[in-house]
Amino acid sequence: MDRLRSRVLYLESYRNLRLLPALEPPQRALVEALRDIGSVLIEGFVPPQKLAVLRREFEEALHALAFETPCLAQTRVDRVRHADLIESQMYGSNGVLAARGVTFSREEARSYEQVVSDFRPSTLTAYMLERSAAYREVWLDPRMLAIVGHYMGMVPKLSEAYVRRNFPAPFLTMNHYWHRDLNTPFHLLKGFLFLTDCDLTTGPHEFILRSHRDFETLNGKRYFSDEEVDRQVPPGHAR
Repeated sequence: MDRLRSRVLYLESYRNLRLLPALEPPQRALVEALRDIGSVLIEGFVPPQKLAVLRREFEEALHALAFETPCLAQTRVDRVRHADLIESQMYGSNGVLAARGVTFSREEARSYEQVVSDFRPSTLTAYMLERSAAYREVWLDPRMLAIVGHYMGMVPKLSEAYVRRNFPAPFLTMNHYWHRDLNTPFHLLKGFLFLTDCDLTTGPHEFILRSHRDFETLNGKRYFSDEEVDRQVPPGHAR
């Protein structure tokens, strides 16, 4: 039934599948791996020269204060008054969080350094799609779109694209914790590009392999604790 509803809702995307370029063998292998384990790693996708441009332009955006506000201010979170927010990993819209008094506004931001010092944001988010040709080229790269399109069986639509700078923070937030993405009931594929080197101590992206097909383990809610995940998929597990 869901597949039928999807065909109706995204009729044009399915109809345009013929417009996608044919896959080369390495791309086809990536599509098959996505279907099997739900995640693939593409080495060397962005050349060093382009990566340097992405870093520079994002840095310029941050210093121009071109990031999303209201933004969560960890310095304004009170362990007693905001216990429910802490328990729910700060889940809520920007408007809800602002009403609870745990954000800072555009008017309060005077400089990048002042924002980091005064508010200790866990994340600063910049929307670079309209701001940067370099980011557009990466996000809309034909090689990537071919992989996504053939995996989904339809011409994909870019629904969100942004860049985040994450900081160490005393309170876990909803996007920095074990969770299931529920952006859409039908089709969802996310890509992550780290602009700086990342290891096990500096916040790597973690994904439980084959969880895109597993509707029994760790299902039924959106957020999970480390203990819940470790009971089902212990550290060092092949998934």
